[in-house]
Amino acid sequence: MHLTSGNFVRIFLPFGQKCPKFGEGGARRWMRDRFIAEIRQEARELGLSFRVDYRKGKGGHAMVYVGDKLTTLPSREIDPKTARKIRKQLGLAE
Repeated sequence: MHLTSGNFVRIFLPFGQKCPKFGEGGARRWMRDRFIAEIRQEARELGLSFRVDYRKGKGGHAMVYVGDKLTTLPSREIDPKTARKIRKQLGLAE
């Protein structure tokens, strides 16, 4: 069922149907992408190169390169403890 209001189309999903935008783990991917954006900003402020490679990570993981260091990001939401460890591996820890 579609309802139009202004520039938006509202779609009502039947019970049990997955949202096409977020699907199964979309919200978690969004949280990971936000963490990647934070790391990118920190690297930019320090004048370091930054690159993310989604193809080299296995099972949805991503490889993140900052300067000459690299680490693997899990495909799930990144909790604060994991975030600290990742920043330390990339040389971005306080």
